[in-house]
Amino acid sequence: MRCTTRRTLALLPLAAVLLLAAPPGWAQRAPAVPALGGDSWAATRQARRGTLTVAYYYPIDGFVYRDANGKLTGLTVEVVEQFRSYLHNVRDTEVSFRLVEFTDFTAFYSAVQRGNGGVLGLAGTTITEARRKEIAFSPPYFSSRQVLVTNAAVPDLTSRGRIGAELAGFTGLAFRGTTLEATTRKLKAESFPALTVEAIPDYHTIVDRLSNDRKAFAFLDLNVFWVERKNGAKIKRHRVADGPHEDFGLILPPGSDWQAPLADFFAVGGGYRSSRAYRQLMIKHLGVDLVELLDTGGGR
Repeated sequence: MRCTTRRTLALLPLAAVLLLAAPPGWAQRAPAVPALGGDSWAATRQARRGTLTVAYYYPIDGFVYRDANGKLTGLTVEVVEQFRSYLHNVRDTEVSFRLVEFTDFTAFYSAVQRGNGGVLGLAGTTITEARRKEIAFSPPYFSSRQVLVTNAAVPDLTSRGRIGAELAGFTGLAFRGTTLEATTRKLKAESFPALTVEAIPDYHTIVDRLSNDRKAFAFLDLNVFWVERKNGAKIKRHRVADGPHEDFGLILPPGSDWQAPLADFFAVGGGYRSSRAYRQLMIKHLGVDLVELLDTGGGR
């Protein structure tokens, strides 16, 4: 596993911006700006060059993190770099990235939603019909599932229908602004009215809490659970509460014309996600064991 743990990640300001020229690195820093904007695809295509503002939520182990040399990397980072290579090699178009970092998911999502022109958001953003009314998505770049996670000492749940009874007195830790929070609040509304829900701004804090609190639980993405447990977190998954598969997408402002070249990129060669290049990125950043787990449906 190549991803760094949260204990080695140095968190940066809420909206730190990097200005990069093609071909860029991912490390040069510049002053923050108040809004997100970039060149439209129509203007970029006509000029054969343009600037795409790439907002990213940081850190997400395996997806957006810094390597041992401090370089920003991860599955989504490299997917977007391959998208840029596609534009260069296939569409004869040079694209520079202007990078904007967020450490709060809600702020990240809102900033991309309000963006103008060429803006692309990198995070583990689940594609839902409700969100499709608020933002635009690329084709899915990854699939996972939600899993219910507790401290490793908590006995296995016996059924999904008995979550309320078997976790009575527990606190639900919800990753604020995400579908994981929505799942937690739906559980409370439908079958666990006594549940106390605590919204947490990042999943690293949630994992730390779960590792030390035997009276708390959370819904996490399977890939997050797998990586955190491998990194030493004292947590366990309760398989009877597994959710269905979910697709993650890159996000764009509503109506963005960058959806068209992204769709072309993901369709190239019979499907980017079926390519050897994509699988190599999955193994590099998530590890072969997690890739194989996801290939088999999450270990069910």
